[in-house]
Amino acid sequence: MRKRIYIFLSLIIFSGWVSAEECEDMLGGSTGASACFAARDAKDTDKQLNESYVLLMKAFIKHNYPKEKLVNAERAWVKYRDQQCELENVTYGGIDSVSWARCMSEITNERLAKINELLGAFDTSGLQKSL
Repeated sequence: MRKRIYIFLSLIIFSGWVSAEECEDMLGGSTGASACFAARDAKDTDKQLNESYVLLMKAFIKHNYPKEKLVNAERAWVKYRDQQCELENVTYGGIDSVSWARCMSEITNERLAKINELLGAFDTSGLQKSL
């Protein structure tokens, strides 16, 4: 059962094919709907994070900063995020799909704030959001 929930939430987060209305219709306002909405929020935040990360990478390149530092930090953060959310899932039990999705959303929001804080150190005018 857990494996199916994780697969379902992964599809929601990474595919973009389920709208907020479809979450409610598909899951009838149940706990599953809560997980669906949390997963959608995580997906939206992840998209914003990726856009900000691209701008930060471009700023690093433009100003001859060591981009490896940024790449390594991001890889370490992804590992942290995944392990922390797994830990919360195991710890809180029960409605684990909701715990996992909320964790992903919260941690991604925290990372987005940090990336945007780093972006504030640069003049990003003229930089586009795609590489």
